[in-house]
Amino acid sequence: RKVRREYVAALEAMTQGWAEGRKVRLRYRSYTKDETTERMIAPYFIEPSRNGPGAYAIGYASWFETVRTVKLERIRWAELTTTPFAVPADFDVGALLGSAWGVMFGEEMQEVRLRFAPSARRRLGETVWRRDEVIEELPDGGCRYTVRVAHPLEMKWWIRSWGPEVVVEAPDSLRKEMAAEAEQLAEMYQKGEE
Repeated sequence: RKVRREYVAALEAMTQGWAEGRKVRLRYRSYTKDETTERMIAPYFIEPSRNGPGAYAIGYASWFETVRTVKLERIRWAELTTTPFAVPADFDVGALLGSAWGVMFGEEMQEVRLRFAPSARRRLGETVWRRDEVIEELPDGGCRYTVRVAHPLEMKWWIRSWGPEVVVEAPDSLRKEMAAEAEQLAEMYQKGEE
């Protein structure tokens, strides 16, 4: 795998900051805008990505004045500072991530319902994806998978991985977004045949 120096430097700074209780100054590229801003974070926890190579830092983010998640791949430059921090006694990463599918946590939970085809039922049941998941057998041999998460959009990569073996039933916003993506894909494949 190709080594990205920026990522390795960011990972080193974050893990050292986490281990030594020192804040990290960084330049962070926005996910939604084409801009990079300088920020400061107190890394309370480092979380590897569940959906591929990469990592996240969870900690007190000065720009939001609250605990946030930072994707290390978006860091363009990182520097360990001499400014100390202490992880609050009431910080519980397990409880915090209990509302997340991956790393996007929050207090407001939404129910996600997915209907799986019979061909996916056994494979779905081979893994416990979340402690609070409910799998309901359906008459056609498929199943309904229900879970509550803070940010359903974080599940999109996983839902996509099942292809036509899954349909989003709820929430409606996620269902519409996945349907729009499916239409775009169909258009792209049809254009490729012309």
